Amino acid sequence: MMHQSSIADETYNYNRIDFRIIQALMTITTAQAKSCSHILPPPEQCRNTEKGEDYVGKWSKTETGKNCQRWDQQYPHTHAFFLDGKDSENYCRNFDGSSRPWCYTEDPYTEREYCAIHKCAPEDPEDVDECRKSAKGTEYKGRISLTQTGRTCQYWERQYPHKHPFSISFKTEHNYCRNPDNSGQPWCYTNDPTTRWEYCQIPMCAACSVREEIVECKATVRVSGSCFYKSKVGSSCVYTVQLSDSQAIIKTSTQEMVLTNGGNLAECAIFTFNDGTLKIEDDVCKCFEATVVNK
Repeated sequence: MMHQSSIADETYNYNRIDFRIIQALMTITTAQAKSCSHILPPPEQCRNTEKGEDYVGKWSKTETGKNCQRWDQQYPHTHAFFLDGKDSENYCRNFDGSSRPWCYTEDPYTEREYCAIHKCAPEDPEDVDECRKSAKGTEYKGRISLTQTGRTCQYWERQYPHKHPFSISFKTEHNYCRNPDNSGQPWCYTNDPTTRWEYCQIPMCAACSVREEIVECKATVRVSGSCFYKSKVGSSCVYTVQLSDSQAIIKTSTQEMVLTNGGNLAECAIFTFNDGTLKIEDDVCKCFEATVVNK
């Protein structure tokens, strides 16, 4: 049986799902649950719009952990909303234009509270791993658009700042690294007028060396090697990392950043890169202060 405070030193395949975070969430003790009033819903319980008017999922707890009152009942709180009890039961909803999904609570002293329904991660129509299977990487179809020196790639459909004979046709215009001429590895023309082209640093689809430590709600992951790494199931932060001995290219839902030795990034998680190792500090559960929903 795994203890939350144990450290596992193991090499993982880059696309292997690690269920230890999920197990940690399921084994939070009663004392810990009291100190952290609520755990976020699973990833599939999410809203597509800012206010979540579209949400028809089955989450039925408020952001402070209170159970929701059924919509077809008038106790402990009377209300004027009559949703179909069969379909809505006591699930969080937003049909009145509130800031996000909410519900009446079963607590007689708290009428309404918001629910912690997070926004869905944007769908990626080309959900591919950011690594190459062969040495030359002619099969690479990922979305890395920086050269090995950090220059931004020129769009293939454009002829400025560099004219070229290649016109790589895809559904949408892009500037991703490719290898259309069977060169040594994927490359691109650059947006730097003084540098025509450069290779891109696309890692081989090899295993990362990963060390994980999970203590209560905090997961600390240390990743090293020339590899591609994804955030794990259960993480509150969705990200990808292209890692080498000299840098870590981190992509989140809001930005892409290159970390070199000593660099750090505070986003949905805290990323620190030192001596070829990327340290990632991530909360796997989250506490909330009570938020009253005004009528």
